[in-house]
Amino acid sequence: MLSRIWLTAMFFMFASVSQLSVALDSPCNTSPTQGFEARSLTVTEGTDAQPKNGYYQLYIPTELPSGAAPLLVIVDDGVSALSASDAVHLENAAEARKYIIAYPQRHEAWDTGDNTADVDYIRAVVADVESNHCIDKRRIYSAAYVGGGAMIARLACDAADIFAAITLSESDSVGDYGHCLDSAGAEEEGATATPLVLSRAASTSHYDEPLNTQSLDFMAANPRAASVTSSGRVEFEWLLVGNPGNAADISSGYGAVDHTFLIAKYEVTNAQYAQFLNAKAVSDTLNLYSVTMSAGVGGITRSGVPGSYSYSAMPGRENKPVNWVSYYDVLRFTNWMHNGQGEGDTETGAYTLEGGLAVPFNAETVQRNADARVFLPTEDEWYKSAYHNAKGLKETDYFLYPFRSDEVSSCSPPPGGENHANCAQAVGDVADKGSYPESIGPYGTFDQGGNVWEWSVGLVAGVLPVMRGGGYDVTGPDSLASSWRDQWAASGEFSFTGFRVAAPATAGAPAATPKPVARSSSGGGSFSPLFLLMVSILLVFNRRTAKTQ
Repeated sequence: MLSRIWLTAMFFMFASVSQLSVALDSPCNTSPTQGFEARSLTVTEGTDAQPKNGYYQLYIPTELPSGAAPLLVIVDDGVSALSASDAVHLENAAEARKYIIAYPQRHEAWDTGDNTADVDYIRAVVADVESNHCIDKRRIYSAAYVGGGAMIARLACDAADIFAAITLSESDSVGDYGHCLDSAGAEEEGATATPLVLSRAASTSHYDEPLNTQSLDFMAANPRAASVTSSGRVEFEWLLVGNPGNAADISSGYGAVDHTFLIAKYEVTNAQYAQFLNAKAVSDTLNLYSVTMSAGVGGITRSGVPGSYSYSAMPGRENKPVNWVSYYDVLRFTNWMHNGQGEGDTETGAYTLEGGLAVPFNAETVQRNADARVFLPTEDEWYKSAYHNAKGLKETDYFLYPFRSDEVSSCSPPPGGENHANCAQAVGDVADKGSYPESIGPYGTFDQGGNVWEWSVGLVAGVLPVMRGGGYDVTGPDSLASSWRDQWAASGEFSFTGFRVAAPATAGAPAATPKPVARSSSGGGSFSPLFLLMVSILLVFNRRTAKTQ
């Protein structure tokens, strides 16, 4: 009896020690002061080691969620004081989306020339916030605000390892580093990563609305994204398609969407689809691979025998869109993504496919499930992301072509110019994703016109899914127009057809990397190794004591 009492007492004592060790391990358990706080900061910069002084305003919202919070860094012209109206706007944004917001200030304009002192200062601000608060390092964002466009562009070059995404309006001046807002330009500057630049076309003047709410919502829900990580995970750069409740295009009847959602910036590539095959097609009983992928304009090879197949994207074709995929292949890819990749199931998830055959038993009735986390866009979702003018909700707020233009697109080799695409055999092959950097959709997508036609969910006669956007093949620029839609057999595999994926614009959307486990001192955290060890010792001791009684 005494041994049990002693065991119980020791259990609670070590439980307390365990939770204390969790508390000391992370600042996430702290309850920071709420509201605005002014913090001074001194950074030693340059070879002469002279300190350069500055400060920043910090806003901590009420009722922060457990675990790490997103951090939003507001960058203005460097000298403007934080006005009362600015403060109210930032406070409302932080409270609504549970950001911690930092507002760095200097006593002079930001240096966006060759000197990196001000980049170092903003880095120091981020580091100072991280040292005092629990910040999710995958969700650190920056937004330009009244003259901060040039500094934001500089951060895209020199602080891309920190910021997962940045946003600015189309009216912002971006200075000498504007090329860094493009991933290729950032890479030329030696950036170790590339922040996602949210659609400038979708932003309003900061004087009218200092921060675009759609961009804020997207940032709150989504961490840094990539293509295929070093660990072999398939990931996407997501773009927010907002303006829910927009009317359908008066000219076609398509494009009305009552919800906000995410669309992939690029078409799914050979490298990404090869990862899927290596995970789920070692025997390939579902015919997820087509032998034509290794010939002509395909981009994936297969080796081995059934039961030990392996797949590789062909050298030089890794970033070209995958083709030769059927509608059912595409649904299975989204199911795999929905279920976390790896050994994730292909027959349930975003869609329920019955029968275990390449063509499912319910082929004519398959529908998206309500909890889908990655999915094929419906025809209306696809249409909206390609043609909808992101600034309006009326039935006339649409472009005729998917590059924010009513002029007929030009078919040309890359890089082309504005409103150019890979169509009408201009290249004679599919092109790498994003090869036409000046031809961008209204929400920031690339290649929604040309390259490959894209499957969407819009069954005609039960078995004919809709394709849109035109491809590299013989079809001319008219096939890129909003008026052109095509249907092909769902089981068909074609050189001119690929796809892109979509996701819900919620916290349930797929994260770029696994979310960190939130730990707490209130009993909700996991037990420490020390605690588990002590419990084991106590159990052994108690058993031995019982035997001697």
